[in-house]
Amino acid sequence: MPQPLSHIPNYTACGAGGGYFNIRVAIAKEVSILLEWSEVQKKDTIYLNLGGAEFHHPFPGYEGYVSVDLDPPPGEWTVRHDLTKPIPLPDGCVTRIHTEDFLEHVTVEDIKAILAECYRLLAPEGMMRIGVPDYNNPKDRPFLQKGTDKRYPGHVTLTTYELMKDIVDSSPFPRIEFHHYWN
Repeated sequence: MPQPLSHIPNYTACGAGGGYFNIRVAIAKEVSILLEWSEVQKKDTIYLNLGGAEFHHPFPGYEGYVSVDLDPPPGEWTVRHDLTKPIPLPDGCVTRIHTEDFLEHVTVEDIKAILAECYRLLAPEGMMRIGVPDYNNPKDRPFLQKGTDKRYPGHVTLTTYELMKDIVDSSPFPRIEFHHYWN
């Protein structure tokens, strides 16, 4: 006969069998695998996906990428890090940086600081790719006009082509190529 689990801190019963499931989830989170920056630094080639969540190696299209996120899912290719803070890697050690659907979640000043940090991290022939929504897109323009997007309350900066062009043009990157499209 199973013993009641109500003596366990933070235990919540969820119906038949629910307690067992809750305990397993709690244990899994405690032993989850995340990379440390020292382990990332040991890689022969470093590719970073900033704000990447579950998009990391071996996910198709993200082969070799380490996801860097404030609250990453457990994985052998993920690092927990607040991207508004410097990344503890040496200058010029990263080959590629990818960020998509992340920069709109931070302030304009944070975007500028993140770009400067990425420039510091990238090797001389390194490359960075940025993907953000364009709130001048006809389907998104009403939210830009309101100054907020209730569909995505986490969007702190309502990015537009013009805003991102100004930010990137003022960054330390000497070569910039824009591909602007709406879907």
